[in-house]
Amino acid sequence: WKIAARYARTSLAPDLVFVAFDALSLALFVVGGGAGHVDAKQLRIAKLGRLLRLFLILRIVRCMRIFERLAEKILSERARVLLAMAAFTMILLWLNHLIACAWFAIGVSSASASWTDFFQEDASPIEQYIVSYHWTIAQVTLGSNDIVCANMLERCFNIACLLAGLIAGSTVISIFSASMVEVQMANKDRNNKMQMLRRYLGENDVKPGLVLAVQHQVAERMRERKRLTEGQVVVLDLLSASLRSELRFEIVKPILLPHELFAQLSLLDSTWCCNFCQEGFDIATLSAMDDIFFPGAVSIAAYVLMVGSASYTSEAQASFQEMTCEQSEKSVKRGGWLAEATLW
Repeated sequence: WKIAARYARTSLAPDLVFVAFDALSLALFVVGGGAGHVDAKQLRIAKLGRLLRLFLILRIVRCMRIFERLAEKILSERARVLLAMAAFTMILLWLNHLIACAWFAIGVSSASASWTDFFQEDASPIEQYIVSYHWTIAQVTLGSNDIVCANMLERCFNIACLLAGLIAGSTVISIFSASMVEVQMANKDRNNKMQMLRRYLGENDVKPGLVLAVQHQVAERMRERKRLTEGQVVVLDLLSASLRSELRFEIVKPILLPHELFAQLSLLDSTWCCNFCQEGFDIATLSAMDDIFFPGAVSIAAYVLMVGSASYTSEAQASFQEMTCEQSEKSVKRGGWLAEATLW
């Protein structure tokens, strides 16, 4: 329902306009008697429909941005680099397809001798397309081919493709090289850290079972993609104190205000809440199996979960003489509080 409502507010009206123009063009085409009776009105409507379709490019760009943000959340750094290289390669191949079609159209439409005279009379369309695409790839990669220009138009088009290929070839090489260097540097840094860990465990004679457990957890958490904290976003230091307090309050408000105390305080003085979020509230990112606090420790802060869940284990002493404890475990969801008594 939320997706349908959002679509109705944003993209439904443009899509209805596109469909209406397509239906109108088809109706005029049928009423006019087919392709042999196309008048000026039909041509204007068809051109306007094609012009409206250009606005779809903006929606494609928006979808690409959404896909990029989604990839940043769920994919690792190496996977994102490889995906970007694959996407760039697909775009380059599609552009080569368009150039190959234009090259073939120039040859076929030429009244004088053209490069298409290279074909034999029994050449199939597939063979013609492959030859055209081979010529296009040769221009982009500055490679060699056995097709020569036969008229001035083909030669001018060839010069333009060579210049574009020179720029595109150097751009592709630089992008791919930078991406591979980025992946190699990340792998090198990860390997150096693991090598240092193994050296530390070996120098301290840690037993093999604990070594495997430590290495496994470290490797797993190095692959883990954690949420960014405020301290990691360096540009936030450029903000003024008031704007930064307002930003912090906006981030923690959905979690903080459901608490009755902070809901009342925000109604009385919203400025105080902004200052509290800046000075008395800290955001930390934890991994699975991390310990927030231990039983018996002095509580110095209250905790509220912004994302995910946690397990709270309480220990109650059953008998002072027997010194035995009974454990009970509870699950804490998003918005749940731990050590709330510290607030008071």
